[in-house]
Amino acid sequence: MGCSAEKRIVGEYVSKDSSPLSSEKVLISEEGSFKVSSWSDVAGEFTSTGTWRLNSDTLLLKRSKSERSDKNYHYTYDPTTKGTRIEVRWKNDSTGNPFSKVFLNEHKMPLDSIKKGIFYSEAETIQSVRIFNLGDYVDAPKPKSNANILVYYWELSGESSVDIGLKWKFKSGKLYPLEPGHSILVKKK
Repeated sequence: MGCSAEKRIVGEYVSKDSSPLSSEKVLISEEGSFKVSSWSDVAGEFTSTGTWRLNSDTLLLKRSKSERSDKNYHYTYDPTTKGTRIEVRWKNDSTGNPFSKVFLNEHKMPLDSIKKGIFYSEAETIQSVRIFNLGDYVDAPKPKSNANILVYYWELSGESSVDIGLKWKFKSGKLYPLEPGHSILVKKK
């Protein structure tokens, strides 16, 4: 795809299947920036901004750098806990976060939640943790010791700004998500 494809992709895209409970839209600008806005009746509105580029027929969105604090988590070791426990809590009130999905040690399937915001695995060590929440995700830093409990405090700021890439297939004026948590988007006329 060349320059003409880049000109064709510029514009505003909205959820193909609109719902009174949630919506998503993407604005692709000519100068190479984007804005993604998603809304749900439960979580409210979130926006992400950054830069975009086309790689063949795939739209790549790179969000702006994170402003999340590195102090949003702590690891501990508890000899009475067999396996690994991960807790995802809202930072403002420390209650369990029911919207999260947690992937431990590069597994393809998320851990099952045993309680609101609490996840358990029989794995004895934490090599890597990826936490998805409300269309965003963060990779928790690797523990410096043999910790088996991670508590992560998710900031609910309304601005989703983790430095990750989002991928969409561009075909016939539509954007098809290549990652979970997004809907098919059609170009607004």
